[in-house]
Amino acid sequence: MRPPWLFSFAVPPWGLSRPAWRPPRLPVCARNGERRLLLRDAVFGVEGAAGQSVVRRNTGLAREYWRRAVRTGDVVVDATSGNGHDTLALAQLSGAPVAGTLLAMDLQPEAVLTTWRRLHDAFGDHVLWRRTGDGLRLRVRGVSRDAPNGGFECRLACGSHEAFDWLWRDPEDGDEDDLQQDRRLGHRIAMQGVSCVVYNLGYLPGSGSDRQVTTTPASTVRSLEAASALIRPDGGVLSVSCYTGHEGGAGEERAVFEWAQRLDSRQWTSLAHQWLNRHKAPSLVIIERQ
Repeated sequence: MRPPWLFSFAVPPWGLSRPAWRPPRLPVCARNGERRLLLRDAVFGVEGAAGQSVVRRNTGLAREYWRRAVRTGDVVVDATSGNGHDTLALAQLSGAPVAGTLLAMDLQPEAVLTTWRRLHDAFGDHVLWRRTGDGLRLRVRGVSRDAPNGGFECRLACGSHEAFDWLWRDPEDGDEDDLQQDRRLGHRIAMQGVSCVVYNLGYLPGSGSDRQVTTTPASTVRSLEAASALIRPDGGVLSVSCYTGHEGGAGEERAVFEWAQRLDSRQWTSLAHQWLNRHKAPSLVIIERQ
């Protein structure tokens, strides 16, 4: 006689146990033998505390992309330095004050001076600074005090973001040491490229700034064309924050989107982060060279 605890049953088609549900896999790309999640860890925090939003704001999201693109010792560019917050972040990612090369510019002299003060406060006596010119001819150079010929190098200048080579092809550099530094930097950029170029479009933030002075669609598109020629392959990034709250801002955002959409998908990956339920909220465009 069969024991009472022994009985038969039909095995369901999925087996004795169903596997636990898992979220769908997000795109993964390979770079230098390292697997990188493109979106999940960038858009959502890896760890979240109770009560905190899991969606990152544009500033934190943009810097996460920069962190993934920039390596110690790389060349980075802030095309619109503004008050210098992003400039400092880029410098630190590239290894300042002991390694890396930072190029930064702004059309307004007060923005260049503010950026310089921020960098000076952050790096203190570790960097030797030299300022030349004033107003629209303002230029600031900085080099590592402990490694002036092989450490951190910084160049700040007042000028338009439509082109970049004037930062290392300065006709006013009559000193032989300056000319040699210009040639070395130009050669380095030509050989290894730039890891990250950052834009914050619109006007200079601050209560006392002149909000009539803004970036424009035409100049920004020309700048993006120039920057794309400098970006290194295999993971170099263009990061563009578009602000639409001022006159002309929406048109400039549209011009950036249209330019990014025309890029060859075999060489570039372009995406946009937008807030869908916030009126005139800034957008973030990330363009990666493959």
